[in-house]
Amino acid sequence: MSYERLLTDRCDIYHETVSVPKAGRFGIPAEKLQPVFTYPDVPDAEDVPCLFVEKQQRLIQLAPDHKVYQRFLVHFPKEAAVRVNDKIIWEGQAYILEMPKKARQHHWEAIAVRDDRL
Repeated sequence: MSYERLLTDRCDIYHETVSVPKAGRFGIPAEKLQPVFTYPDVPDAEDVPCLFVEKQQRLIQLAPDHKVYQRFLVHFPKEAAVRVNDKIIWEGQAYILEMPKKARQHHWEAIAVRDDRL
């Protein structure tokens, strides 16, 4: 059985983009402000084969709603372009990738984190 057949999930990958604020604030020039990190509206890679394995899930009770914290170990093929802080959409939920690691020059593994209010 090939490794590619084990990658049964599909996700969209959005790479983080950096931009400089257009105008200064509070008397500070724009070039001295911290950069703004955003994600594009269109995914950089669509329908990427992957495999999600749940590692941890916490449900935190807050007022007036609850907060969910999930961590998944995600496997990607070696051809996938994954970076730290990439946003991935899987089954309608957004996850942020931590530092990806190449496993034996064979595939990528990364922890995907969801920290969201329900």
